[in-house]
This record gives sequence, C-alpha cells and structure tokens, in this order.
Amino acid sequence: MDPAAAARRDEAARQKAAEDARRAAEAARKAAEAARKAAEEARRAAEAARQQKAAAEKAAADAKKAAQKPDQTPEAAKKSKADADAADKTRQQATDKAAAADKKLQAAEEKAALDAKRAQDAMGKANALATREKQTPPFTQRDIDKVKPKPNELASAFEGTNRKAELEKLLGTAAPPKTKAVQTPAAKGGAKSSHLEDGVAPPARDYSRLGIAGPQGAAQPASLDGEPPPSLEMEAPQGTRSTPDLIPTPSPSPGPTVPQPTPTGEPPPTAPPTTPSTPPAPTSPPPTPPQPLSTEKPTTRPPKDGPAKPPKDAPTGAEAAARLKVPMRYVGFLGQGHRASEYLDTIRAHQNDPAYLKDLYKGLGDKDTEALFKDASRHVADSPGTAGEQTDALKVLARSTHQLPPAVADKLAKDAAALDSRSPLTPVLKQPETSESIRRTVLDTAAAAFKESPSVVDAQKFGDVLASDPKLIQDYATSLGRDRFTGILAKGFEHPPFGFGRNSQGPTRMDGLGKVLGQASELFKGPAYADLRANIFRVGANSLGDSTDPARATQLDGLKKHFKADALDIIDQLSNNTTRAGSAFDGTGKGLANFLRDTLVSDPQKDPGFAKFLKQELPGQLHRLVTDPNTLKGNNGQQSPNEKYARILGSYTGSLATGYLQAIKASNDKQELIGRAVDSFTGTILHKAGMVGEAVKPSIEKALTDLLTRGEADYQKQLRQFLVGVLNQATRGLQDFDTKAGENTDTESKFRLGFNSILELNEFLDAI
Repeated sequence: MDPAAAARRDEAARQKAAEDARRAAEAARKAAEAARKAAEEARRAAEAARQQKAAAEKAAADAKKAAQKPDQTPEAAKKSKADADAADKTRQQATDKAAAADKKLQAAEEKAALDAKRAQDAMGKANALATREKQTPPFTQRDIDKVKPKPNELASAFEGTNRKAELEKLLGTAAPPKTKAVQTPAAKGGAKSSHLEDGVAPPARDYSRLGIAGPQGAAQPASLDGEPPPSLEMEAPQGTRSTPDLIPTPSPSPGPTVPQPTPTGEPPPTAPPTTPSTPPAPTSPPPTPPQPLSTEKPTTRPPKDGPAKPPKDAPTGAEAAARLKVPMRYVGFLGQGHRASEYLDTIRAHQNDPAYLKDLYKGLGDKDTEALFKDASRHVADSPGTAGEQTDALKVLARSTHQLPPAVADKLAKDAAALDSRSPLTPVLKQPETSESIRRTVLDTAAAAFKESPSVVDAQKFGDVLASDPKLIQDYATSLGRDRFTGILAKGFEHPPFGFGRNSQGPTRMDGLGKVLGQASELFKGPAYADLRANIFRVGANSLGDSTDPARATQLDGLKKHFKADALDIIDQLSNNTTRAGSAFDGTGKGLANFLRDTLVSDPQKDPGFAKFLKQELPGQLHRLVTDPNTLKGNNGQQSPNEKYARILGSYTGSLATGYLQAIKASNDKQELIGRAVDSFTGTILHKAGMVGEAVKPSIEKALTDLLTRGEADYQKQLRQFLVGVLNQATRGLQDFDTKAGENTDTESKFRLGFNSILELNEFLDAI
C-alpha cells in the first residue's frame, strides 16, 4: 500500500469532515436565529392573549355586577343575566387561549435555548476541526458569543418548564436561581416574565473576568445580552491574531465550562485531580480585584511574513504579495476562500493607491493575480452579506482592474465572455468602475460568440456590461446595426434574468438588458432612430409572456420609461402593417397588450403615476388629435392626421382590451378584474372632450357596469357584452364627430380597424 496515497486520502477525509462540520454549524446557526424569531413572535402572541384575558375578566366582572343589581324589571334582569353568561363564556375562552399561548411560548423559549446551544457546540466543533487541519476557523468568537444562549434566554427556558432535569443535561448548565420579580402590571396579571422589562432581572454578571470595576465594586455590564463592549477590545500583542475574522479565543459560557481547543488545536490543560486532603473550594469566592490592563509587548517577534500579519497591513504592495503567497497560511479549500478574502481586504485598503496595487500585482505575478481575482469574484458572489456590502466589494474589485497587468486584464475579459456560461467575473466587470478597455473586450468577445452560436446567457452577459455606460449602448447599437442589436436583446429576454452565487437576486443578477431599455429612449432621439426605438420596445414587450412575471421587474421598468418617451410613434409602428424595411410592426399583436397587462391591469397601484398616464394622459392626447378640426384632410385625397390617430387610438384600446382578457383568463378572481375594466375603459376612451363629454360619463359608466351585472354565469358572455358596449360607445362618439366634420372624414372606421385587428391577432375577436 502506498503510504503517500493513504496520507492524501486521510487528509482529504479530514478536510471533508471539517467542511461538513462548517456546513452543519452554519445550518445550526440559521436554525437558532429562526428559533429566536419564533420565540419572539410567540412572546408577542402570549402578551396579546394575556391582555385579551384581562379585558375579558374585567368585562365579565362588570356584567356579573350589573346582573346582581337590585330593583331590575324581569325583562332587564333576564337580559343582564344573559349578558353576564355571555361575558363569562368569553372570559373562559380568553383564559383558555391565554393558557395555550403561554404553553406555546414555553415550548418556543425552550427550543430557542436548545437550538442556540446546539449552534454554539457545532461552531466550536467546526473551529476545532479547522484548527486541527491548520486552517482558519470559520467562526469568530464574536460569532459564537452572538449565537450562544443568553442568560435571559436560559432563565426563560427554565421558568415554567416541566422538564428541568432534561434541560439541565441538554443545555449543560444548572437552572439559574430564581430572582425576585419586579411587579409590573404584566407580572401582576400572571404574565410569564422572561426579560427585564417583563419583570425579571437577568442573572448577576461576573465582571471580574473583564478586569474592570462595576458599580459598588461589582463588575460593569457591557450589555444586556452579555457581549463585551467594543471599548474593551485591546490591541493584541505581536504574534497573535487580533482581528475578529481570524482565530478566536475561547470565552466562558453559562454553567459548567465545556473544554475548548486552543488556537493551535491542542487540548486544553486540565487541572490536577483534587486529593482528599485538599480542602473544598469555597462556594462563593471573593471577587478578583480589578487589575490594570497590561501594556507589555512580547519580546519575541514573529517572522516577517508570519500568519499573524494580514497582507492588507503590509507597508508595500510587494510585501503584501509575499504574505499572500505564504503556502502554510492558506491550506485546503477553506484556505483558498480565506486567501481570496484577504486579497479583497488588501485591495480595499489600498484602492486609492495605484502604485501600491501595481506593486502588488507585480509581486504576485500574472498567474496568481488571475487566480486571486477569479477566486475573489466568486467569494463575493457567494458571500452572505447584504446587497450593499456585495456591491461595495464588487466595486472594489472593479476599481483594481485599472492596475491589472494587460495580459491578465485581457484574459479575464475573454474568460468572462466565454461561450454560453455564467461567470462570477461578469458582476465585477459590469461595474462602471471597471476599466473601459476591459468592458469593451467583454462586449466584442460576447458579440462575436453570439453571432456564431446565439444563447440567452451570452445575450444577458452582453447586456449586463453594456448597461454600465450610455456611451457603450450608443456605440454598439451603431456598430452592430439595428437587426443584430435588437436580436441580442430579443434573445436575452427569452428568459428572466439569471443570477449567480448565493444572492442571485442581488447585485449579481444579470438584468442589464432591462436597464438598456430604460436608457434607450434618451440615447436615440429624433426621426432617424424612430425604427430602432419602436423595435427595441417590440422585442422587450413581446418577451413579457402570457402572464405577469415578477422576475422581469427591471425589464418592465425599462419598458415604461421607453414607452412614455415615445408612446404615439411606438403604437403607430407596432400596429401599422407595412412592408417598409425596418418596420416594427408586431405581427403577433401581443407586445403592447402584454405591456398594458403588466403595468395597468395586474397592479395599477404599484405605479399610480404611470397608471394615470395610461388611463388619462395618453388617451386625452389621442382624443385631442383625433378631434382636432384644424387637421381634417382636404381635397387632395390624403389620409388626414385625424384618421391616423383614430387608428392608433383603436389599436391602443384593443391592446388594453386584450390585456384585460389575458389577465381575466388567467385569474381566479375574474369578476374583480372585469369590474376594474369598467373604470379603465371609462377613463380611457369615453369621457374626453370632443367625443362624448364629461357630463355623460356617469351614464356611460352605469351602462357598462350594468352589462357586467346581468347575472351571466359565463364570463365569456360578460366579456362579449362588455366589449360590444365599449366599441359601441366609442364609435358613437366618433360617428358624431365624423358627421359634423363632413363626408371626407372617417375616424369611426379607422378606430374599428385598429381595435379589431388587435383582438383578431390575439384570437379574441370572437369575443365580440
């Protein structure tokens, strides 16, 4: 048997055990956090139940007193007795409810304490296994102190329990002595008190171990949860780890002390056994006198590049690189993550010192620089921090790209744009702080790969980096041409934005194409870009699908900005069936309907300002254009602007009808949506000046409502009645306008053409 192979297998097994222990501890920590939240909710529920009980008891007592009042008439006496009986029944129900809530609270508090203890033990075990493998412990002492059972949690768990001995065994501590309760109103009312404000003082603290004096010679508490105050954190002597994310030092926990491993992994020394001649220790030893904080420095200095010196504290970039290259500092899988974290800390600390970073990368060499940058990108993507913390780390990496060696920068850009693969590099390289040359390399490589083999992932990566700078959007829309550019957008919108890493809905989310939509209307202005603007909206709106998808929120926000900036021309091009090259005609008839469904029908209260634009401002503008007497066609046979805008108004109204039909078809509450449609259509086409006037709005609204309340069981019949009513009311107003305008005007038929064509394309025409 090969001893070396056996040793490697043993090492791999130990490292796997360490990683499994870390994951188990992380799961236990999350379980402890969830248990604490559940206990807090149970505490609030119990308090509410107790208040209801107290109110019910008072009401029952008052009712009983009223029933016992003398000189009542027989009717009054009968009524007061019935009231007293009802109040007593309510009191009993409230009492039972309060008892059940207290029982649930007791169980929740016991679970919170037990889960916290399990998490504490699991984190200690994970640290011990990591230390044994000469790896950085995954949990700091602050992490462990934060999760371990607090004195007030232990007191709550033991108070009222019927399994005291079992809890003492599981928690590894004796039940705390009962303290005199402060008689608060809640306590007097029978409330279970588990916090100081609930009526029980927390257990006394041993201040002597902090080396400071408390009030009247006692120790001074740091906080109610037992964590030491920040002011007590001293600078560690040279040769030790002082930062909280490195090797922790053990601290005592409540009850019997469980032996903890030393930072080197050695078992702690044990005291010699007590001999019979040794007198027993006093039960209450006098407190240790406060000792002044030591300011002595050890005489032995560690090696210059020893593990106690973080790379970020190195005076030069070259020395930081040397520390990052110490092999024994970063061992195994956890060591790789720790190295990425220290590299990120280093470039964060020196992000405003280009010379330092250049020296750092020179000292690392191209191979290590590339590996560290990739590891750090993945480390950030997988980090459990907040979105703000993650964004900050991504920007730190992005700023450092300006000092990367050219060969490394080029390699990272091309790797990020690799064919059909999600990369942790993309969230970094899409930041505006990234070197522009790197971003352009990503875009050029991704566009070339997309041309050879179009994929959704490649399109979304392209959009992510493109959205970082308006200038890039303009340049690549021009260089790629309208068809290639909108083709990339259409492909990327085939799937909701992908994510990368643990927080896939945060800064690593690939939603750049939606942001491109929001910028396009400002970047491509004027008649020369009309086709491009309309085509961009068409591909974005068509991809919204047959039902509202919350994952497309960024895309929808971009479409709203784009549509509002150029609504009339967009509707015209989407609905005008022409063979003109570059036409944005939507042969499916779904794009605008999908957009109106998601912005107005599904949740109009989400953006009331935009809903007002769709229901009032845009239709009002169209009505004014349709009924403008100054633009009626003359005798030259050309179509008047009035008729053009009547067709646009019809297409818009038909798209709105289709949007409602789609939503109603998919909804479980069809009647509610049909009812809302009355308001939308009344506000959209039936009450503007020049058609039917404000005065007749109430009667039209009533007529449409009546169509929906005739008792039809089949919602399709209701829709048919409703849409016919909409069309008849709208065209009646247009007929009146055409009659007054003369025989050369036919806005009514143009409106019908636009309205019916949209419903026909969506196969809803049979509804009318």
